[in-house]
Amino acid sequence: MQPKAVIILTKPNDYWTQINRLMNGYKKSVKYNINYQQQLAKRRYDKERANPVYHPGDLVFIKQHSKRPKFGELYSAPYKVIQQQHPHAYLVEDEESSIQEQVHVSRIQPVYQRMI
Repeated sequence: MQPKAVIILTKPNDYWTQINRLMNGYKKSVKYNINYQQQLAKRRYDKERANPVYHPGDLVFIKQHSKRPKFGELYSAPYKVIQQQHPHAYLVEDEESSIQEQVHVSRIQPVYQRMI
């Protein structure tokens, strides 16, 4: 592979200035590439991600984070949505114990009721 450009050094100190100039260019290029790849990854993720919206009164299941047995329940009993606190956070209330908890939308699954 042949070098693309010939660097002529007139003084011994020119080497250091050339290296600094090249390194700054490399750093800018790396920052640009990282930002570009992050934007692409976000677009790919957002394309497949649904943006669920829950309304007050909706029943939802909450994913449990605590240690549980291997075949234990993954989601806890139905909670009722009280209000939306942030675009991705909801205040929910346990119907049995009336305990309220703020939950991120990634831990929420809707309850589908069916007639039997």
